[in-house]
Amino acid sequence: MNSLYKRNISSTEKWVSTVAGAALAIVGYQRSNRAMGLTGLGLVARGVSGFCPVSAAIGRNTASEDTREALGGSRGVRVEVSTTIYRPAQEIYAYWRQFENLPRFMEHLERVEDLGGAAPNGPHGDLLACRYPGRRKSSTTFLPN
Repeated sequence: MNSLYKRNISSTEKWVSTVAGAALAIVGYQRSNRAMGLTGLGLVARGVSGFCPVSAAIGRNTASEDTREALGGSRGVRVEVSTTIYRPAQEIYAYWRQFENLPRFMEHLERVEDLGGAAPNGPHGDLLACRYPGRRKSSTTFLPN
């Protein structure tokens, strides 16, 4: 059976909404507080159905356990490829720390230049000039050790 209201909250949210809503509805009934009781019933309905209209309105969906779906679209990056490097970790780290190598595997960088050991009046680290494709100016970045 296809439902107009598809589940968009997690199992934990369903459980918490149902329990909190039932407690709120009972307290509202005991105190003759109609607003509190209706709010509690709304939370119970949210918990039982697994659908939250507020989450639907803002495009939030926590029902899926699939991280590919949760991180897709404008809210994240979907990793479709992985790379295994058969080299010792020390060798990879040494290559990574040679900042001039970064444009070889980071497409958003055109050129990186090490400007010297440390920033003036700052802690020890690396001062870099980075050039990005399509930009006329370089940006300077300080990377602490």
